[in-house]
Amino acid sequence: MIAVDAAYNKAILKGRKNHIAYQQVGDRQLWKVYKDAATKVSGKIMAAETPITRGQFKTLLASIKSELERLDNKVLHLINQNINKSVKIGVKDSVDRIKIYKDYIPAVYVIKPTSSVLNSIYHDAVRALFRRPLDGIALSDRVWDIHVASLTKIRRIIGTGFLYGEPQYKIAQQVRKMLLISDSDMRKKVWKEFFKRYPPGRGVYKSAYQNTRRVMRTEINNAYKLAQSEYAKSRAWILGVKWNRVAGAIECPECDTYASQDLYNLGGGVYPGGEIPVSHPNCLCFLTEVFNETIRVSIASAKAVV
Repeated sequence: MIAVDAAYNKAILKGRKNHIAYQQVGDRQLWKVYKDAATKVSGKIMAAETPITRGQFKTLLASIKSELERLDNKVLHLINQNINKSVKIGVKDSVDRIKIYKDYIPAVYVIKPTSSVLNSIYHDAVRALFRRPLDGIALSDRVWDIHVASLTKIRRIIGTGFLYGEPQYKIAQQVRKMLLISDSDMRKKVWKEFFKRYPPGRGVYKSAYQNTRRVMRTEINNAYKLAQSEYAKSRAWILGVKWNRVAGAIECPECDTYASQDLYNLGGGVYPGGEIPVSHPNCLCFLTEVFNETIRVSIASAKAVV
């Protein structure tokens, strides 16, 4: 029985490790999307005629705005792809680790869902994610506002640069930093308003890419947890899921509350399927299943024999 418990804990760690690796793949994909956009925007600045006329300046800004709109569509498509994949990974990880206890789970309790039930879990998790956006703000609005805040700063950089005759390559470099690795002043009004509306969590990121990456990671984590919560909801013999803190993680009063509160009389940190809290940005907490009395007694009996 000790070996089974160890295998279950190992499966939890493996699932978390694989999901973090998947997040990193998403980060690289997102970086490429932003890098391509930054290259195109920089190219437009470099190609502008100098001295630039008012009409040419307006045309340049309109062209850059169009590029950011295309960037916005690509980013949303990528985030949606990652959300969908995370839901599937979340269900698979739940099934894989519960299978470890199959010898102690009555045969009438089906662990692996049928394809129709799997599709239902998948759609319920995705719907739940988009039904309860963080801070009540839709994902598409959140991403677009990141780009609007960046566009405001880009307009200022370009306008000031051409007005004072800065070399075009320097203007292009500043804009590239704004999109990728910005050293811009986050105390400016446009960013103050942005972060007032969208609290950044731990740390303040200074580029469109870094802020969007945080949004994507948060949504991917929520999708992963929601999938496991919806899976538990679909199995009558699973009472709920337990919210677990990661050992050694930095202090987080919000997560401490999630891991200890007993809102449903199921025990500290335990939530019925489909009722888990929303994770904060970059949350490392994870879920585990809480079985019904029949399975718990079966497992306890096996431990007693050992």
